[in-house]
Amino acid sequence: MPQAPGVGGPQAPPGPEGPPSYGGPVPPGGWQQPIAPAAGWAGQPLASWGTRLGAYLIDGLILLVPAVVLFVIVGAIAVGSDTGAIVTGILGFL
Repeated sequence: MPQAPGVGGPQAPPGPEGPPSYGGPVPPGGWQQPIAPAAGWAGQPLASWGTRLGAYLIDGLILLVPAVVLFVIVGAIAVGSDTGAIVTGILGFL
């Protein structure tokens, strides 16, 4: 059964796409516009290539020393027994 116009309550007009925008001033203590960052790097100067190379070499030594020590231990145990070398090699690999 069709209803007469106006029956069932008033109909709201269609709204704009998306949420309504707020065009008033920003309330005190409310959200502020973020400050735009300056163009370019504003922090401390970056390290030179020589400094980076030195840090790379030091990092390599830090990783190389334990690997050499482990290799020497596995080699020393391998001279004594085959089973000990295999077990030490597996534990070192893990």
